[in-house]
Amino acid sequence: YIAWTTGSRAEASELLAAAAGHARPAAPSAETPGEGDTEGGLAPMVRETARCGALRAPADALGAADADPDARTVYSAFDTLIRDVRTRLP
Repeated sequence: YIAWTTGSRAEASELLAAAAGHARPAAPSAETPGEGDTEGGLAPMVRETARCGALRAPADALGAADADPDARTVYSAFDTLIRDVRTRLP
């Protein structure tokens, strides 16, 4: 988003494509977690990670996209969301 707001459109597109890859949920393990499965800081995937409610739908849509998302569309929507939140701050 910062790259997009500073005019680095190509970099913003690359970073958004990488973020979309990270937004795609990993499948939970079908096996029962056992001793040693959490070594090295790993945790068994037993529930969905928590996200900000206002960003849940955009993040889910980003993760569900088959192709790289259009940076202008995604970042413009995010920019609108930020402006809306700022108007409600004290």
